[in-house]
Amino acid sequence: MTTPPFSPDQLQISYCGIISFQVQNDEDAPLRPADVEQYHFTVQSGLSVAQGDWLRVLLKVNCDAQPIDPEKRPLTGGITTECFFQITGLDELLQGKANEPIPQGIAVTAVSIAYSTTRGLLASKASGTFLEGAVLPIVQPAKLLAPDQPTLYSPRFSI
Repeated sequence: MTTPPFSPDQLQISYCGIISFQVQNDEDAPLRPADVEQYHFTVQSGLSVAQGDWLRVLLKVNCDAQPIDPEKRPLTGGITTECFFQITGLDELLQGKANEPIPQGIAVTAVSIAYSTTRGLLASKASGTFLEGAVLPIVQPAKLLAPDQPTLYSPRFSI
């Protein structure tokens, strides 16, 4: 039996929110965004099918901020988000089989949307912290699905 083709317009984002956001504080030597030379990101993703035609994408982003001044220690922070998508015809795409892998087209599209949304949520939530200048870089969404999650680098920049 052939899997029916997936079309991105079968996917509708229903909810995306922050599960957790944390920043490390150093009371003795606070780190400001201007003090950061480079941000180092590690991203983990998870996908699961919920009841009916629902797909949940979980993204956990850890960020290390490397200071310009070698006397200051790096600080860490992170954000965990979840996005729920409703997929028209998901059961047909999975051919009614339990524990089947989510078709690649669906997974890549959903993770791409969740990652971009997480970029915006991080920018919004990080305002006023040392992570204020941390911008998740553009990546190949399929790499976010790989068993070995990518480690991403974002040099400091100013506008």
